[in-house]
Amino acid sequence: MEGFGRVPYGYLRWVTGLALVLFLSTMTAGCMGSGSSDAADVPLLPVVPLDLTLAPEDLAELYARDPTSNDRLPAVARFGDDSPPADVNMRFRGSSTRFLPKKSFNIRFDGEQDLLFGSERMNANAMYTDPSMMREHLTWGMFAQLERPASRTRYLDLSINGVYEGLYLHIERVDQDLLRNAGLNPSGTLVRDQFRDLRGVDPRVDATSAFGFPWSTIPESERASLLADAFNSRGSPSWSDLEQLLLWVEQAAPGPAFAAAFRERFDTDVFIDWLAIHFLIGDIDSFGDDYWLYLDHEREDARWVVIPWDHDLSFGSHTRADYGIANDFFAYEYPLADTWGNRLVQLFLNTPELRETLDARMRDLMRNAFTESWFERQIEAAWAEIGPSVLRAPGAPGPSPAFEVHPQNHHSVQGVPELHLELLRDFVALRYAFIERKISPPIDGERYQASRQILGTVRAGEPLVFTDRAGFTIARLDPVDTIEAWGKIDVEVRPDPAQDGVDRAWTLRSTVPEFEAQLTLYYRNELPPNLENWYTGGFVPLGRQWELVMARRYGASVEPIPGSRVNPFSNKVSAAITVQPELAQEFAVVLSQD
Repeated sequence: MEGFGRVPYGYLRWVTGLALVLFLSTMTAGCMGSGSSDAADVPLLPVVPLDLTLAPEDLAELYARDPTSNDRLPAVARFGDDSPPADVNMRFRGSSTRFLPKKSFNIRFDGEQDLLFGSERMNANAMYTDPSMMREHLTWGMFAQLERPASRTRYLDLSINGVYEGLYLHIERVDQDLLRNAGLNPSGTLVRDQFRDLRGVDPRVDATSAFGFPWSTIPESERASLLADAFNSRGSPSWSDLEQLLLWVEQAAPGPAFAAAFRERFDTDVFIDWLAIHFLIGDIDSFGDDYWLYLDHEREDARWVVIPWDHDLSFGSHTRADYGIANDFFAYEYPLADTWGNRLVQLFLNTPELRETLDARMRDLMRNAFTESWFERQIEAAWAEIGPSVLRAPGAPGPSPAFEVHPQNHHSVQGVPELHLELLRDFVALRYAFIERKISPPIDGERYQASRQILGTVRAGEPLVFTDRAGFTIARLDPVDTIEAWGKIDVEVRPDPAQDGVDRAWTLRSTVPEFEAQLTLYYRNELPPNLENWYTGGFVPLGRQWELVMARRYGASVEPIPGSRVNPFSNKVSAAITVQPELAQEFAVVLSQD
């Protein structure tokens, strides 16, 4: 693909689903979580074929007209050859995703569909920005495991007029059916904050969230109409209850009084889990308009419930705005305080007793529910089901042609799923280390320096992660055998402008008796204004990162380590080494000369 540089043949081999499942199984031993205390596995429904038939002129119009058009076009849908045809109408869905090459769809059926959880509405997400094609599935599964009100999902294999056009994920619509299925009163208030859509449309509006707007400055006679414009709604909501909530948030201040009033108004456990999961997965745009609010206004003791929505920009899939959403850069250091102007969330985070409860909940979820081993199992199970669909490429052999109106399943390099799935696992591990550092910041320490105390036993497969004071993981050691020792291991990164590849040098010092380990070095690959691009190949996505190898550094010379392995999506290089005591070992990441 253009812009990716030279890709070695070994990375572009055709990987079967079974082969990758075996690969994933071998990696499980390297995870930190304990399977005995993990959450239950995410229910995974079989991939369902969805065949759409449109008149040729309607199909041409759909892809030629303004992508923002909401005019619906007629079509016929079938869930495979054995299902009866159904008349539907359809359009594109999403906001920024409408402008991506692979389109997402909103499809309406004439009646309820069992395969859509009893709904007549289908939200088919293209997942074009997600090479793993399971980020959204995993996120929704996390809410399901905590038994929080949230959408269910199922995968679809989409064909349009007999041509395979990609793997999709249906996201259950948030409506009265979802409320009923969640055991909630379907007649309650159900609204979605879409206030930022009014910016530039309504001269009174200069806010990204309804919870960041001064409602008290709007005459009482005008508030109802502005509320109706600012919120999407289902059924017959109680606008007065919503107005009272917004006015309370506008006038509140953080502290014990806010904490007590918050608990009176909100289902606090549901709200905390909503915040916690979004922080765990780095879905930082969710506090702007990607949520619904529910209140059973027919009950005097009812409390507001927050219901999640839209997780396409999670697990690091929204890292570089300069290149658009669909890109291969990797980052995980999203702050635990970015609220998109949502004052309700700001007040919560600035109230110590609520923030402490949230931090404790995040720790609990990371250590005892959604552990790395939990994610490993979900990834393995999902890939076994969707792998053949993800690997379907334009022009590949199959029962029908593939990809005519869409270019391919996802934006990135095709045929390297083992690296894309490793990227997903890496995000979890590095994000968790970042969150732990932010919850318990170090007393002192320099940027790009980290230490680990060895206090007796380090089991084989239990990684030693070196995270600096800012939360950036600079290195990781995976011991081959169990270590029985006491001591300390330090890792330091410093500039090394002479290197062709990554212009840094890593120094490892240890007081622990000699042991064998897999060493992984992480480097930065950033864009302005950060200007911390350690990779000297410039700002081209991936570029020559495919050619990076780990090397030992001896003064001004370097010696590549045989068998080192790069994952340019994760910005990391790994190699087998011997950690030696009382010896400063220096490493570099350089471009291969082969």
